[in-house]
Amino acid sequence: MSLNLSWLFGKKDKEKKLDDVMREQLTQFKGDFKAEFDEFRQQLTKMTRLQYKSRQETQSALEQLSEELRSLEQKTIENQVKSETLSDLLRQRKHLVGAIISQLDDVDVVCAGMQEGTDDEWLPLLQQWSEKIITTLSELDIKEIDVVGKTFEPQSADSMGTISRILSKQIDIPYEVASVVKRGFIDRDGVLLRKAQVITYKEDQI
Repeated sequence: MSLNLSWLFGKKDKEKKLDDVMREQLTQFKGDFKAEFDEFRQQLTKMTRLQYKSRQETQSALEQLSEELRSLEQKTIENQVKSETLSDLLRQRKHLVGAIISQLDDVDVVCAGMQEGTDDEWLPLLQQWSEKIITTLSELDIKEIDVVGKTFEPQSADSMGTISRILSKQIDIPYEVASVVKRGFIDRDGVLLRKAQVITYKEDQI
């Protein structure tokens, strides 16, 4: 009696073919997975590099901004110091100008008293001193207001009194300033620092 084992070999062949197919599918799956993983890794690497580059650029921008802010802060401090120094110098200048003008007032008073008296041997020296003070003020851009012989202007002078005209003198200027009691001054920009105090001629004689 012979056994028919063809079905058994056929079954084994089928199982072998199934194993080969599964093995091929597994190999293909591994290949596809590896390809996808490699692509993912490349994308991740690229993204990481971009992120690193972006972080570096952001950090660099922040560092530059911080440096500019520090520089601006330093400049602000320096400008504040300069501003305070300038203000201090202006205060000192104003005080100096006031002191010099006060000295000139004192000299003018003494000169006026000597002109009225008999002993005037010191008068030329005091007049020279007065001229030097005026020159010093001029160097500081402080100019005396020229008022004598001109029409009285209340914007630049205060009238301290009036005197009669000499009748023989021709009258051409109304409200003419006859003399100065105390000098007036303006700065280089024409800003009034102090009004002059003056004596004017009486107008009832015109």
